Formats: sequence, structure tokens, C-alpha cells
Amino acid sequence: MNQKKLALVIALILSVNGTTAWAAQCPDDIHSLSKQEQEACLAREDSSTMWWWIGGGTLVAAGVAIAAGGGGGGGGGGGDGDDDDRFDDYDDYYEYYARTGTWPPNTPQSVIDAWNAAHPVNPTPSDNVNPTPGDDTSNTVYFHEHATSDQTGVSSFTFAQDNGKVIVDTDSTFSGVNQRAVWVKGQSVEVDVLAGTTTTATRDATSIYITGKDAVVNIAGKLVATGDDASVIDIEGINGHVTLQESSEVNVSDSGDGLELESSNARLIANGKINVSGWDSTGISASGNNIHLTIGNTANINVSSLSGTWRDDDVTATAFDVEGNNLEIVQQSNQFYVGANATGIHAETEYGGSVIQSGTMTINGTGATGIELESEGQSNLVATNSGTLNVKNGGTGMYASGRNAQLINTGDINVHNSGSGMSVGSGATAINRGRITLTSDGTTTGTLSAMSSRGNSTLINDTSGVININASGAQPFVWSSQRGDTMTNYGKIYASGVDVTNNYQIGTVSATQAGVLQTSHADLSDVTINTGFTQSSDATNVTFDNVVVGEDLSGAENIRSTSVVWAAEGSKDSEGNVDVTLSKKSYDSVVTDASVKSVATELEQGYTNNALYNSLNQSSTEGLNQAMRAISGQNAGQVRQQTRVLDRRFDMLSMQGVTNASGFSFNAINKNSQAAELANDARYDMISVGQTFTAGSHQYTFRYGLARLDGENSSNSDSITGGYSQFLGIAHRLDMDGIAWQNRLDASVHQLDSSRAVRYSGVSVNASGDGQYQNMAFTSALSKDFTVGESLTIVPTAGLRMRYQHSDAMQEDNAGDWNLHWSASDKQALDSLVGVDLRWQPAPGLIVNAAIEGGPNLGYKENAGSVTLQGAQGARFAVQQQRGGQINGMANVGVNWSTEQTQLRFSAWKWQEDGDKDKGLTLDFSLRF
Repeated sequence: MNQKKLALVIALILSVNGTTAWAAQCPDDIHSLSKQEQEACLAREDSSTMWWWIGGGTLVAAGVAIAAGGGGGGGGGGGDGDDDDRFDDYDDYYEYYARTGTWPPNTPQSVIDAWNAAHPVNPTPSDNVNPTPGDDTSNTVYFHEHATSDQTGVSSFTFAQDNGKVIVDTDSTFSGVNQRAVWVKGQSVEVDVLAGTTTTATRDATSIYITGKDAVVNIAGKLVATGDDASVIDIEGINGHVTLQESSEVNVSDSGDGLELESSNARLIANGKINVSGWDSTGISASGNNIHLTIGNTANINVSSLSGTWRDDDVTATAFDVEGNNLEIVQQSNQFYVGANATGIHAETEYGGSVIQSGTMTINGTGATGIELESEGQSNLVATNSGTLNVKNGGTGMYASGRNAQLINTGDINVHNSGSGMSVGSGATAINRGRITLTSDGTTTGTLSAMSSRGNSTLINDTSGVININASGAQPFVWSSQRGDTMTNYGKIYASGVDVTNNYQIGTVSATQAGVLQTSHADLSDVTINTGFTQSSDATNVTFDNVVVGEDLSGAENIRSTSVVWAAEGSKDSEGNVDVTLSKKSYDSVVTDASVKSVATELEQGYTNNALYNSLNQSSTEGLNQAMRAISGQNAGQVRQQTRVLDRRFDMLSMQGVTNASGFSFNAINKNSQAAELANDARYDMISVGQTFTAGSHQYTFRYGLARLDGENSSNSDSITGGYSQFLGIAHRLDMDGIAWQNRLDASVHQLDSSRAVRYSGVSVNASGDGQYQNMAFTSALSKDFTVGESLTIVPTAGLRMRYQHSDAMQEDNAGDWNLHWSASDKQALDSLVGVDLRWQPAPGLIVNAAIEGGPNLGYKENAGSVTLQGAQGARFAVQQQRGGQINGMANVGVNWSTEQTQLRFSAWKWQEDGDKDKGLTLDFSLRF
């Protein structure tokens, strides 16, 4: 094979296997390369990533082939073949910048921003500053040393010195798109902004740009940022420390940013004044992991945006915006004011964090939010108010979104006229353990609530929680079960002359404690009571006194239980207050599915207050039916059924194996083949070997196979997750004057790991098991060949098949109270066997065959065994048996074409046995050499 052909083959192989052009990509720290290295790297990147996948790798193959052969004689002219001066794509701008160190005229700002974002200048600890000509390399530099008479006050310069110091001792103003006025680079650099100075950035400029680790910034003067994306100080590098001293002042307006920090392990302390106003303006923005922000008790914060009712991210002003994992924010100021369409503190994370508010915040106006959380990951993000939140005129004290976001109030929240003390959405939880008070000047003009939910979220007034309602039209909770919200009151609610019973739920904590609502002149027809007390008590009849206290209360008899398993009976005592009695119903009196009646009866006998029984407090009858089916394992059994499918797959694999002249056969299948799929995404690798030999009129065949199974936990009823199977077959054939007597013994042993999914409302667990399954079958049949013409053979067959299956006992794990213990089980069957096999050979080397065999059970006996449930001591459930007496059998059709060296084979088949079914389609090609 010549050089061109070899290169072409290699390239095609790489293309088919999806090999990417990783070698041509530039490193993330491209700034560490020399200018020549950057240029070369970018050229390679442009010539690889832009066209690597075009045509599925065809161009790669052609390119490698040409390169290997020397290119044939074309190509002359020299040069790199890439005219970056045309500027017809972003790469041309990048290459020009890498080569010259400057951007070409009229470079789009988006190109510059993309480059800066992808290639920040962040020296690593081993880097040197590497100052360039013109950099200031003195140990200490003062702004006045670079003073100028123009309007900026200070000329632009670059300071490059490890452990150096920059002192801002005079006023300066910088303006211009992407203008970085003063660049401070180096390790452990200190920047001091002295009191009495004003540093201003406008129109997308950055006054002071700091790169390098361990930067320390002390701000005692004034920072002013105004205009699109203007920022006074921008810090990029780990371990940054920033202190805004008590004398400092930060004024931000019109989409500016006072201070931007991109730094892991950063520490920020704000003790001065911060004033933020206008569209998309931010006082302090910080991103990175392990950020710690402290807003001190001397801080004075004012933030507001547009007035009116329109709220959107583009118009919201934010005082503090922190994003990153393991963030920590402490708010101690008593002078924190949030106006319309503004956010005081915004925290966003994927892996946890906390916000602690111990000061006083005033949130006033539509769209105003004191603290906002966004949780995007698996770990909790928690905001706790132990101080005071004063909410007015449409504001929100605290808001959280995301299923792992949580709001906790242990302090005071006062909501006046309209707004919400705590609001959650998208799976978040709000818990009140403090006091929330609702007031108004008169009739409320908007929604006035203590706690509200916007969908799929949870509201809890905990045992120590108190909600005072002193306003007409106010509500303790705003929620909707139709949106997936849940609400529970375990604490106390005092409503002065206000009916707040709509969708009200009484929370029960123990057999002696429940939430209390104090109200008057109220209709209780829409009130429910939950069964939370069952977590700490196994009592089946409990009375809760004075759950609603007040005058002129009606509809107590209509109070309902949230669970169909419990009956609620409300009544008024001698003082006119409402008591509620909860009485447990028997499970078998509630379920309507006849197949789980016996399960319900067994569970009733072992009733207790564990997690299993608590989960049965379903809100609907169908929910209870589903729970009974799931916990009893009624829908399980698929793993045992899959062992018979594996047996059949081994039969087909061994029959389709390649056989040599000595009678030895071999076949294999990889788990990535579609033919190796089982139920619920389980797969297997399987091999089969066989040997056939003849002794006189006797023919013997021995077969052996091995399979390795692989799978994942499934949301379905049960599935195989791993294990091994072994197969053994012995066959004998005796020809007697045109009649063939065939006997066959097949046995298999399966050691399988499995997963059983338990899914019903409120429960989602997977129980894992490790069981052994054994199958054995003996078939004896007589057949006779009849030839019709020269090419068609008909072979009728009649016989019997005896089958035996056994499953060992198995104990499940990892599902707690929902673990089952399965007893041993077995099945025996005797099947009649009648069939016919048609073989047609219309031409040499071509064979078409079709076969069908089967028959009903002549005898069937099954001991399906029983299961016991870990969380229900003494309960035992019978396992649902398969139904005998069905027609069992197998049908297949195939075409086989062969020559001396090649063979092409197609087959399709369908099999069923005792209700278990399988089917398949195969196409094989083999080459002898």
C-alpha cells in the first residue's frame, strides 16, 4: 500500500470513529504564549475547528492523503493560505490582534469582548509580571505622578510590579468603549483609594483594571460609574480582598457597575455608602467560588430603578450581585433601602451557600426585593432573616427559586399595604419561625400576604411561627394546589376580623399539637387538616382542641382531612371554638382495586408510625391503590421473565454460529448491538461454543455459553442492573428408517443484580437485589422428512417438553422500609409440542426455511412464593402467579445464501411461553479465509 493510500485509510478511520481535532486547539492560557506562538496556534485552530466535521471527515481524509503524497505539484505561491486581512470572520480579527498586538480599525465590540472573556490576563503563581516597554515598575506609584491637564485628570498607564502599591490620591475621569485606563498587574498588589478623591468611569470604560492573585483593595474615597457597562474597579484573580471603608462612597447609575470582582476565595467588606439607580445598574458584582461578603453595620445602602409596574432583568438595579458555589453573605446594616424594581442582595449558586440578614432592610415599591436567591444545583442555598424586613407597597421581603433554595424567617417581617413577606417558586421552600405582621392604611390595593408561592413550592408556618393579620383583604398564604404548591400551618395565625380560611390547612405536629387560627365571622367549609402527627404517633383516633378560635364560626362540620385514609370531624365546643377529631379508616375499606385488598388487610394489622405507613396517607383512592401495588411488589417479576428470554437468545445465537468442517461452532454478540437489548435498557455480551460429532446413526451436540449483563437503575417497575449467566445444552439425534428421534436437555444459571422501582405520590426509591435463577428444560420429539419435488422438504414434528424454573430467596437493600424479602419460588410445566419445518432450495447455495412449533400446557404447577415488607412487620403478601394453560410456541422464517467463502443469512422469529414473549430480527454476513 503506497503512502497516499495509507494516509487516506488512516484518516477515514479517524473520521468514522469521531476523532476530533484536539491537537489543533489553543490552550486556555494562550496569553502565556509568545506573540509568535499565539499567532501559530490561532492559525492552526482556524484551519482545524472550522472545517473538521464538514462532510463527515472526507476533507480530512483528502488533506492527509495529499500531505502524505507531497501534494502533487499544486499549491505554489507560498504563504499560509489564510488572508486574515479580509476580516470576513472573527478568527481574522483574532489573528491580526495576536500578530500585531492591536485591534484593526472598526473591530466590532462583540469580537473584543469575546476575546477578553476567553483570554483573561490572570498570571499564575509561577508567572512573572513580564513588564512591557512603558510600564511603570516602581514599588509604589501615585496617581498624581501621571497627572494630565486634560479632562481625565490622570493619563492612562500600566503598573507592573509584584508586591507593589498603587495609591489613588487625585481625581480622575475615564471614558470610552472598552477603555482600560489604569492596568495594575502583578502578584499581591495593593491599591489604596484615598479619602477625598473621586474616581469616575463612564461609557464602558474601566478606571482601574487589576489582574493577578492576592490583590488587596482599600477604598476610602468616592467611586462613580455611569453609562453602559462602565466600571470603576475591575479585579480578575483569585484571593482578592476588597474593603469599602466607612468614609467610602460608591455611586452607580445608568447600567454602570461600581466594582466588579471575578475571583475565587474573595473577601469583600462594605462599611460605607452605596447608591445605585437606573437600568441594569449594580453596586458590587462578584463571581467565583467561596466568596464571602460582609455588609457592615455602618453601611448605608440605597438602590432603586424605574418606577411603575414593569419589572425585567434589564431594568432591575442591584446593590450586591454574587454568583458562585459555597457563597456566604452577611448583612448587618440597619440602613439598607431597596426601591421600585430593584434588588438588595442577589445570590445565585449551583452548589450551596448562605445569606444571613441580621440588620434592618426597607423594601418599598413595586418590583422591590430585599433578598433574592437562585439555586441551580443539588446543594442547599439558604437565606435566613433574624433581623427586620419592612416591606411596603408591592415589595417582597425575600424571594427564592429552585428546588434546593430555602427561605427561613426567625426575626420580624412587616408588610404594609401590599406585597409579600416571603415568596418562592420553582420548587423552593419558605419557612416562618419568627413573626410576620400584615397591616394597611385602609383597604389593600394589591395582594397582601405573609407567604406566597408561584408554583411547585412549599409554604410552612412552623411551630414557633406567628402570623398577625391586621388588614382587610390580607392573606397568610397565597398558593394553589393546581400549580403544585403545598401549604401547612403548624404555628399560630391571628386574624383580626378578617376571613382568611380560603384554602386554609391546619397542620398537625403531634397527637397533642396543631396549628391555631384566630379569626371571627368565618366560614370553615374550605378548611382542611393534615396528618403530620402520624410521624410521631401511631394513634388511630386523635382530637385537636381549639384549632380555630373566635366568634361566629360556621361550617366546622365541613372540615376535611387531606388523606382519604383519615376521617375528619369538626365541632364547636361550649366556647364556640372549633375542635377536630381525626379517625383512621382501615386500608381495605378504602382501596378499590381487588388485587390489593389482601395487601391492605395485611398492612392494617401491622399499623405503626414509620415512613412506610406515613406514605400511605394519600389524598386520593387511586393514589392509595397505586401505593399498595408498588410496595407489595405486585408489578415486579420481570427479572425472572428475562432469564427465559436470555435462554431463548442463547438458543438463537448458538444456532446461527459459524461451524467449521469438524463440527465446531462459535458465535458472539456485543452489548452495543440492538440484538443484545433486554427490557428497561439492560444489555448483554454473550458468546456460544458448540461441538457436533457423529457415531453411526447417532449425532451428539454439546453447547456452552456465557453472558455478562449490564444495566442501570430504571424508573420502570424492575430491571436487571448487572450479573452473569451460564448456559449448557446437550442434544442427541437418532435416525431410524426415515424417522428422527431428537432429545435435548437445556440448563441455565443466572446470577443477576436487579433494581425495583417504588414510585407513587411522595415516594421514589429503588430497592436493589442479588438473586439466583435456574432454568431447565427437556424436549423429546419425533420428526419425519417428506420431499416434494426436488427442492421442497416438509418435516412435521410431534413431542413433549418438560420445564422447571427455580428462583432462590432474595433480600432487597437500599430502600429502607420499602425493602422486600422474596421467598424461594418454582414452576413446573409439561407442554405438548407439534410443529412443521419447511425447507426450500430453489437454487444452489440458496435456502429458504420457515418453521412453527408449539402447543398448550398439559400440566402446570407454580409456587410463586411470598414477600415480606421491611416496614410492615408480620405482613406477608402472595406473589402474583403466571397463568398456565396458554399456547406456547416458536415461529421463525429465514433465508440463507452461501458460497465457498461467503455466507449471508437473514432470520426473523417470535417466541412466547406462559405469557412471556420475545421476538427478533437478524442479518449476518460471514467470510471464510
